[in-house]
Amino acid sequence: ADQNLVLIDEAPVYDVSHVFGIFSVFNADIIKSAELYKGGIPSKHGGRLSSLLEVTTRDGNSKKFTASGGIGLLASRLAIEGPIVKDKASFIVAGRRSYIDILMKTNENTKDSKVAFHDLNAKINWKGSNKDRFFLAVYSGRDNWEFDGDFGFGWGNTTATFRWNHLFSDRLFSNTSLIYSKFDYKLEDNDAVEGFTWAADQEEFSFKEDMTFFVNSKIDLHFGYHGTYRQFSPGLITPKSDKSLFKRTELAKSYALDHALY
Repeated sequence: ADQNLVLIDEAPVYDVSHVFGIFSVFNADIIKSAELYKGGIPSKHGGRLSSLLEVTTRDGNSKKFTASGGIGLLASRLAIEGPIVKDKASFIVAGRRSYIDILMKTNENTKDSKVAFHDLNAKINWKGSNKDRFFLAVYSGRDNWEFDGDFGFGWGNTTATFRWNHLFSDRLFSNTSLIYSKFDYKLEDNDAVEGFTWAADQEEFSFKEDMTFFVNSKIDLHFGYHGTYRQFSPGLITPKSDKSLFKRTELAKSYALDHALY
């Protein structure tokens, strides 16, 4: 799994499904394009061996306000988009939520259990000039499971991308990005004696400078620099009460710093 890179607006997503694969984390209402590389992955995306899935979200309607949505058996969705400044700046917001947990409450055997997920996408784009364009895209999604109110677990992704496109000339184009990504998960036991919470996460901050130089009508030259700082917190154990058998314990964190030129 660590050799498959999945990106949404350049930010890596570490868990790409809800409810163990029944739903994708990608809301179709907001997807502009998706590219899948099964081999020959471009060097600017690093050294993954298996595959690359690059998803780009829509910029939003810059001329008029529109809304779309859908109601399903297990989840519903809604997307709203429109201009902030007509023909210059726009936004789009899309969200989904399951109601499996609501259906479970109608059954006597499952009323104390919970299976739920939600996600939210938002994007703003602004055309500063004929040579400059700015984008801000965020994503947040989470799954939560509980069993008879005693034991539960959850996981989620959060990403944010700020991108600046600049045209130096008819032949030189740059894409500058600041990227944040976080994946976390949690285990929880609500027993009075053995109650505890276990939380873990991985965070990363990236800077990317990608340049494209159009040598002639047949040759494009791509080059750039990427830097990424990562922090991995493998576990923080917190007792649920003073009666718990567990003591507050934090496992040692790990750190990494990557540099890449291509």
